[in-house]
Order: sequence, then structure tokens, then C-alpha cells
Amino acid sequence: MSAVAGLAIGGNVMAKELVPGQWELTGSGGAVQQICIVAGGTWYGTTFAAWGGQWTYDGTQTVIYGNYSSGAGNDVILVDNDPVWTEWQDDLSYQNVQNVVITHVKKKCDSAPVLVDRTVVNPAESK
Repeated sequence: MSAVAGLAIGGNVMAKELVPGQWELTGSGGAVQQICIVAGGTWYGTTFAAWGGQWTYDGTQTVIYGNYSSGAGNDVILVDNDPVWTEWQDDLSYQNVQNVVITHVKKKCDSAPVLVDRTVVNPAESK
């Protein structure tokens, strides 16, 4: 039986391996962002410009990692039975660790937003 058998459109993550598609991240602090998990191991933000990276499934959890703010900001999301989103700036002026609810939104992802004025704020604080 597939590890992703418990996943359904609009449902919370019930398995540790994520399928390609658009996912919503709701942090314990109330922040909401959406990302697109792309087959082959990449992802990008659909609600925050210039945010993306890689993902992998190691047999027990999905690990999502990447950057924003031209690489000055970093994210790691560990998706297991109790998903955790860790985020920090390279200069450590911002650090945050929070539990996150991950919900599959749809199979076909929205396009990545375009960065217009080169101003990037923290994804966890943007909504």
C-alpha cells in the first residue's frame, strides 16, 4: 500500500510523503502560505515571490528546504506525524520554529508570483 494513500484533495496530511500539487501551510502562529510540490524534487511558493527549493522523502518523512530573499532567508519543513516549519535569516536577526498544518489544496499548482519591486518580506509574516 502506498504511503500517500491517506492523502485527499482538501484533507490534512495523513501520511509522511507528499504528492505533487499545491499545499497550504498553516503555522501555529497563524501564518498561511501555499507551495507547489513539483515531481522530481523541487518546490516553489505560490503565495510568496522568490521562494523555493528542494524536497525529498527519506522513507519516514518529507523534508522541504529552500530559500527566500535572494538566499538570505531559509526554510526547512519536516513533514511527519507532527510537521514543524523552521525559518531563519542568515544573520540570525530572525528565527522561528513552529508546528504547521499541511493541507493538499489541488493537483494543478498556481504559477509562482512575480517579484515586482525586489522587496521580500518574511513568508511567515506576509499573511
